[in-house]
Amino acid sequence: MTMGSGRVYFLLISSIILTVLTAFLIYVSSEKKAQNSSLLIETHNVIDSAKELLANLRDAEAYQRGYLLTGNAGYLEPFHISMTDINESLKQLEGNSINSPKQQQIIIQQLYPLIESKKNELELSIVRFQHAGPNAGLDVVKSDLTLNTMNQIRKALSEFINVETATFISRERQLNNSMDITNIVSFTGLLFILFTIFFALFTLYSKDRQNRKLIEQLEENNQELMQMHDKQQELYNNLRKFMGIASHDLRSPLNAITTLTSLLKQESDSFTQEQMEYIQYILDSARQMSRLISDLLDIHRMDEEKAIIQNEEVDIHSLLKALFFSFEGWARQKHIELELESDFIEKNVITDKSIFTQIADNLISNAIKFSYPNTVVNVRLKENDGSFQLIVQDQGPGIKKSEMKHLYKRYQTLSNHPTGGEKSIGLGLSIVKDRIELIKGTIRCDSEYGVGTIFTATFPEENCVKQPSLPTFRRLKKVVS
Repeated sequence: MTMGSGRVYFLLISSIILTVLTAFLIYVSSEKKAQNSSLLIETHNVIDSAKELLANLRDAEAYQRGYLLTGNAGYLEPFHISMTDINESLKQLEGNSINSPKQQQIIIQQLYPLIESKKNELELSIVRFQHAGPNAGLDVVKSDLTLNTMNQIRKALSEFINVETATFISRERQLNNSMDITNIVSFTGLLFILFTIFFALFTLYSKDRQNRKLIEQLEENNQELMQMHDKQQELYNNLRKFMGIASHDLRSPLNAITTLTSLLKQESDSFTQEQMEYIQYILDSARQMSRLISDLLDIHRMDEEKAIIQNEEVDIHSLLKALFFSFEGWARQKHIELELESDFIEKNVITDKSIFTQIADNLISNAIKFSYPNTVVNVRLKENDGSFQLIVQDQGPGIKKSEMKHLYKRYQTLSNHPTGGEKSIGLGLSIVKDRIELIKGTIRCDSEYGVGTIFTATFPEENCVKQPSLPTFRRLKKVVS
């Protein structure tokens, strides 16, 4: 994840968290607002109930005095209605104040007794008027007790209303504060969300610019790579031309040298011993050079095109005898004994002749190259459950365990060096591994450092034995000293 995309992800996550937090705060503020609104309405209802109670008392008192002063019975009906309204207003006031213990205490301890006393005085004045005349009713109205009761009611209700008014103002302020907090939280959250979106868009825009620059850079790099590819293609074409030269122009003179030197060897009576050694040296050098060119051509051929397997009936025993003959001079020069043990005398196999020859040639030449003088290179052709194995064993220096993993790498030379000063560029075993795996076979190396090495090439079941096994086992031994 790049820094730009990481920043965008962080902003998006922050925006989501902030949105959720803002929504939660708005929800809490809304709940608080609703609660304060409810309390405000409740307080307003309490004030209205108190004012209504006081108004009903005044109405009852006014109807009472109208009746006492005029004797008109028409004032009695509204008087009784007002008395009933006083009871209802008092109950309503008590119900609206249920959430205020202090106000409930005032209602129960003060208002209920005072209002009950006032109602009794009003009723008493009416009764006195009806039984004893107008003066008796007015005496009740003018009494200090009556005046004092009404004043106490007014005072209690006034204090009650003042307390509720103060509560109303406080709750109204709390409601306004809740609304302000809700608005601030909403505005702040919206502002930050907008900022986050803007910054995310800016980051994406910057990232887009960077991507465009990277695309331009990639296009430039692609152009450079195309130019390099063209140069490599040109070099590859030159390499192919060189391989063609190596295949024809170098092999032809080497074959001529090999042929002429072999003819000179046949005239051994015409040369001194020293001259014969020089002739043998020329012949071995030409063969080594020819083998090196063959290895290079094989590697080039393996890289250039997919090999086609051409299985045919092959006399591998005779083929190995011919290879032994080609290595005769080299082995004699190093005082190395070559041995061939074969289960395939008078029996053929189905395999690719070219691939088998490449594998055998490289394994045997590798064994000779790394064998000490006065040692034995043993080559065995062995039947193996309907197929066969080629086993090449030498008595050379062996291979260190730490170097086994590099054994089949191209151009890989190990710590051991050829014992006769031969040149080695590290291609032979890589060719062996490539060829044996091409035909679905295996190659195994068993080596003990300081003792020698055994290479076992196991050919697949497709490379079957053509004729049934015969009991005629014979060991051929070629001694070169």
